Amino acid sequence: MVVSCSCKNASKPATKKKPDATKEIQPTLPNLVLSSNKTILVGDELDFQLELKNDTEAEANLSEYTLQINLQEEGRKGSMLHYQDAGNSGHDESKINQPLSYFTKQTGLKKRNPTIILPFELHHLAGVTKVTITITLEHKDKKGNISPINVVWSKLPIIKDEMVQVARSSGYDFLAEVLTKLQRGEPVDINSAGTDGWENTALHQAAKLGDLNILKALLARGAAPNLKNKDDLDTPLHIAIWEKKLEIAKLLIEKLDASQLNEKDYENKTPLHFAIKGHHTEIAQQLIEKLAPGQLNEKDNKGDTPLHDAIDQNAIEMAELLVKKLDVSQLNEKNNEGRTPLHYAILDDKEEIAELLIKKLDKSQLNEKDNVRYTPLHEAIIKGYTEIAKLLIKKLDKSQLNEKNNVRYTPLHEAARGGYIEIVELLIEKLDKSQLNEKNNYTPLHEAIIKGHIEIVELLIEKLDKSQLNEKNNVGYTPLHEAARRGCIEVIKLLIENLDKSQLNEKDNEGHTPLHLAAIKGHTEIVKLLIKKLDKSQLNEKDSNGTTLLHLAIIKGYTEIVKLLIKKLDKSQLNEKDTWKYTPLHYAAFRGNTEVAKLLIKELDKSQLNEKSSHGTTPLHCAAEKHHFEIVKVLLAKGADKTIVNDAGKMPVDLAKTTEMIDLLSK
Repeated sequence: MVVSCSCKNASKPATKKKPDATKEIQPTLPNLVLSSNKTILVGDELDFQLELKNDTEAEANLSEYTLQINLQEEGRKGSMLHYQDAGNSGHDESKINQPLSYFTKQTGLKKRNPTIILPFELHHLAGVTKVTITITLEHKDKKGNISPINVVWSKLPIIKDEMVQVARSSGYDFLAEVLTKLQRGEPVDINSAGTDGWENTALHQAAKLGDLNILKALLARGAAPNLKNKDDLDTPLHIAIWEKKLEIAKLLIEKLDASQLNEKDYENKTPLHFAIKGHHTEIAQQLIEKLAPGQLNEKDNKGDTPLHDAIDQNAIEMAELLVKKLDVSQLNEKNNEGRTPLHYAILDDKEEIAELLIKKLDKSQLNEKDNVRYTPLHEAIIKGYTEIAKLLIKKLDKSQLNEKNNVRYTPLHEAARGGYIEIVELLIEKLDKSQLNEKNNYTPLHEAIIKGHIEIVELLIEKLDKSQLNEKNNVGYTPLHEAARRGCIEVIKLLIENLDKSQLNEKDNEGHTPLHLAAIKGHTEIVKLLIKKLDKSQLNEKDSNGTTLLHLAIIKGYTEIVKLLIKKLDKSQLNEKDTWKYTPLHYAAFRGNTEVAKLLIKELDKSQLNEKSSHGTTPLHCAAEKHHFEIVKVLLAKGADKTIVNDAGKMPVDLAKTTEMIDLLSK
């Protein structure tokens, strides 16, 4: 049977509708399939191939088939067909008339055997205006039977000299070498690795070069599209995306099956990771559409999925595509830091993505903790992203709203610390009263006081019971202690109004009351407020060193506070001793605070002036040793005993260092 088959040049579009290339031609060879009645518009070269396949169980003897190819030219004559025989020798002929066994070492063909491909090239078309290829397949066996062989005509992209030149001039010598051999019909392993250090194949180099025609020519000749190179384990698709050769990437995605599109490089990154990192939305979209949902969530070495990357890269459109396509269970994958995509969306303030995720995720998935036990709500509050926090608070249960991170902070702690009053209001509204006072070392009220957020302090005081207002932290500080030591007078006023008198004098781990701390820090107005509120007995509480408020005020030199206390305390309270048996007068004499010493001396009885410390020292010893002349005079005038000896056997005069002091004490 003779069939006329013509192909149109790839560079010029056909004017006629292309026939069905798989249409059966009846009746002589029922399984002979050809494209027919097409012409080649010349001005270029043409490659084409014949594919032979036996669809029956009976073996076809290739020596019984004769292949004839004839050319009919218009215009200039001289077109040549280039082909290889079974021994890989190249031939150029104006026509072909050979048995099929001439072209291949294979003697027979039967079902399930590899398909036989016979490639041909048509050269020297310059000046030819039209050429028709006539392909004839004749069969004769001894009995005159016809074996069914399918012959499918198809063209290969031509390898031009310019392609070789481009590859070589761009530094891709291995690619140029492969192209040259293919062009000449020389034997070559098209999938062999080059010697460029990465062991890239010709297709890897073509992808990096970004020449679409070279890539098509290699793929048409059997280049494996998904081989990995050596060091980076990159496929040609990885390289095309990384090098921003997007047309190359698109073509490869079209050619590859979904299973081949998800190969990983040495960092376990898929082409989708690459597309997202490079902000190549169109490529990412093409991959997302072709991949199955299960393939969209592959993790790299850091545990990041493409969705993690999309959020991290602020690739909103790609992130939205992934969120819509992924199953709910896939949306909450954790990376090596334990962070979910929702953590990422919040950390990077991607409100749109966070909102999408919050709407799509189950309630239980919204509260996943990362490696340092931070939930998405913790992160939203720390970052001050009020709108995201609101969405989460509305969707979460009470128990979920009170999760603690690695430093035992609840979301309410974080909101109180950060001064986010709107979030605090939402949490207070939804939480039980008992949950409002959760402790790490500090309660949320402690945190609000420490950070000076008065409105939040007011909210919490209003909501909490009296007993909750006096919770202690790890060093024994109540909220009142914190306010006193920090000088937060407005908070002190609020707490004084809401606490019982007995609660105002709680001691910390060192025995300090809030009044002690206010005095130590010199917050006179707070001391005044507390002194007015407290009973006399409460004003003389001792710390772990036996130090009273009066001791502390004298040590720190806060004369105004001393005056207040002297007015309010009983005479017996003015002479309390600390652990070392020092009275307030000892400290005043030692530090040379003449005004305070005079006030105390005036209030004290004569016998109280001679109290001894644990070393047997009287206030007169202290004043004499430190040469506080005026204090010595006042003490002597009030009747202090100058003959008392200390534990070292010394009288005050023995400690005097100046003639003036010695004379005063010797009279």
